[in-house]
Amino acid sequence: MMSQLLRRRFYALAGAAAASALLPESASVQTKTLTALGRRVHQTAATAGPGGDATEGFRKANGADVGWVTFGDVNAVHERLLREASLPETSIDVAYLVNGRAVPRNLQLFGPFDGLMKQEPVEAFDDLPLA
Repeated sequence: MMSQLLRRRFYALAGAAAASALLPESASVQTKTLTALGRRVHQTAATAGPGGDATEGFRKANGADVGWVTFGDVNAVHERLLREASLPETSIDVAYLVNGRAVPRNLQLFGPFDGLMKQEPVEAFDDLPLA
């Protein structure tokens, strides 16, 4: 059960990190506040779920806060994310993108993830449910 909780926390953070790496550079990085965009359930799962606060390690290591922009409707999240991603700069650092919205037209708004993967590769791809 514990490995399942750790895996869920990893997936939540990995998804958020992947989306954040692909968004245009943000001015909020300078203010030491990471702004996350998603549904309220994402915030709850990342900060108060059965696995505890998955943002705590990041916040302590970086001396930063996490500010949440949440919507109840997944369509509102994606509309805002895609609008923000089309801008040269954004205040959003991390966002959740549902797989169904990861279509070529939308993905063109994001940059490649290759450089980050070379710096910090995923240790065990076989532990990720990619299918």
